[in-house]
Amino acid sequence: MGLTLGARALPLPSDFMETPSSRIGKGVGVHKRAYAKLRYVGRSNKEGYVVGCPNDSVTSIESNVQQTHSNLLSTEGGRLTPRPVLESVSMANDGGQDLSDAMLFELSVVCKVYNKNDFDAIDQTFFTPGHRCEVDIGWVGGEAVTVRGDICGFDFSINQDLSYDVTIKIGGMTDGVKGADLIFGKGVSFSGLTYTDPEDDTKEITPTDIISALTAASTLNNSEAIAGTARQYSNNQLNSKFVTVKHIQDEGGWSNFWGTNRESMDYINLQSLIGLINRNVKDGKVFGENPFEFDIKYGKNNKMDKNIFSADPYTMLLSHSTNALEYGPKAKLTGAPQGAKPEENIYLSIAYLQTQYDQLKNPPTQGDDGGENKEKAVSTVKYLQTIFNKIKDCSGGYIRLYFYSDPSKEGVLTIANRGNNVSSNFTKISMTNGFENGIRDIGLTSNLDSDMIGLATNAAMSGKYSSQLGKLYPNCYRKPEDGQKNETGPSAEDRLTEAKTGLGDRISEDDVTTAKSALKTYVQGLNEIPTLTYSLEATVKFDGYASPDGGPKYGDAFQIDRLPSRMNTSNIFFVVTKIANDYSAGDWTTTVTGLMMVGK
Repeated sequence: MGLTLGARALPLPSDFMETPSSRIGKGVGVHKRAYAKLRYVGRSNKEGYVVGCPNDSVTSIESNVQQTHSNLLSTEGGRLTPRPVLESVSMANDGGQDLSDAMLFELSVVCKVYNKNDFDAIDQTFFTPGHRCEVDIGWVGGEAVTVRGDICGFDFSINQDLSYDVTIKIGGMTDGVKGADLIFGKGVSFSGLTYTDPEDDTKEITPTDIISALTAASTLNNSEAIAGTARQYSNNQLNSKFVTVKHIQDEGGWSNFWGTNRESMDYINLQSLIGLINRNVKDGKVFGENPFEFDIKYGKNNKMDKNIFSADPYTMLLSHSTNALEYGPKAKLTGAPQGAKPEENIYLSIAYLQTQYDQLKNPPTQGDDGGENKEKAVSTVKYLQTIFNKIKDCSGGYIRLYFYSDPSKEGVLTIANRGNNVSSNFTKISMTNGFENGIRDIGLTSNLDSDMIGLATNAAMSGKYSSQLGKLYPNCYRKPEDGQKNETGPSAEDRLTEAKTGLGDRISEDDVTTAKSALKTYVQGLNEIPTLTYSLEATVKFDGYASPDGGPKYGDAFQIDRLPSRMNTSNIFFVVTKIANDYSAGDWTTTVTGLMMVGK
């Protein structure tokens, strides 16, 4: 899988530099001269809604204009001026403080424009949202990096000498996907899913979006499960896998909130939901052919821990093991099929999906309308992120999904899992020979995230030892003596079993809260997971570099020498979460930001 953290050692500029006898040389700033170029390449969509603008006389701007003498100058009413010149480029993705932010990037290109005619032409080409551009940054005669994106904004100022200072803003090609509603009916037909309105039997309802289509499929389902069991069924029109469950539920309370008191509840697995969204997009696949890159390698044989279950069966079911589906003698939900991949084993309640979608679509408002709801477009990315948060909550933090996109791929999202295991394939970065390897400087700042602070607080105040803390801060927190581990109460696994059995007798809010707490404690106690971010964030500035496969990549692993001795061990490393390229005044730098991780 491409996004397994640490799957590749971070390459260094020296890996791609030419020999010392070449014209470029080796080391920081040795006989190097950088260049940058912005060029318009076309429209950003395949439907032709942005048709291009008529004045395309300026379709590229370079840092060092090298043309024939007749083309070096431009005119405005007889006044000769230089052609527009690119002065600087700054590009970075949004990563850094959190792995889940490494999704989009924004690129800023600063240019100098010397006359009104050229400015009008640039307005047509580079001030039109949706126009697609490419930016090259590289060394003269050497390697270069090319980034593609869409115009998303601009700034300019007018100077006393009648020139313009212009900043052109370019967003990653996934930028448009981030705010788009991909659930509203476009590429999927719902005509065969018409059903009778349960509140008015004279009215027929035809779905207009994927989520209401799931509700329709659930309504039209003739499969019936007996109390305390699950049964699989399918819908040929939606080509998706469903499960229907009749829970042993508490009378009132939460079951009344869902409107399902002692009624069957239907579920769809995550793989089918993402597949429906992909089919609904006319202009191409948003998630690619294989969108999931979150192999879960926590338990034996690289499989999910069999003891993990869903703490809230109203919202989600996990079907990766028989144990996960047996809530007790009254509730054996093993009719939900066990798939070969994690995404096939995460079943989401259609009632929950519909409720969450309606809440985003019709948020409560306050104002002149007296609080009346106003319907809003729902960002599918935002919607799925709320679902990912619920999956994390219901699994006790065992499954933690987030989006990532490669800036070089048009609108393609990947769904990754933050808790992946990591390899031990690291690059050791040393300032001792940094000059020869193209390393300019290294900065480190503290990054005490909530997971680590929670473990440290538990260890300090309750004496609860953590193996992760022991790796990072050896001999600073007391380990429990052998034989004392269970003196204060039942083990985490015993608590887990008890909580799950409670959900099998009935499902109440208190039972769900207890199960979530027990799951979280169990997950924290697993030695294999989670691989947490700890303590330090490293920023390393290099000589600008690229490679045939794109230079540094998200998730690359590296280590740094000269750290405090207790952090300079084989299991402590950094993974790249942010990559920036900057050009200015003939110089090019590549900066990577990495979060500290503690492996096994």
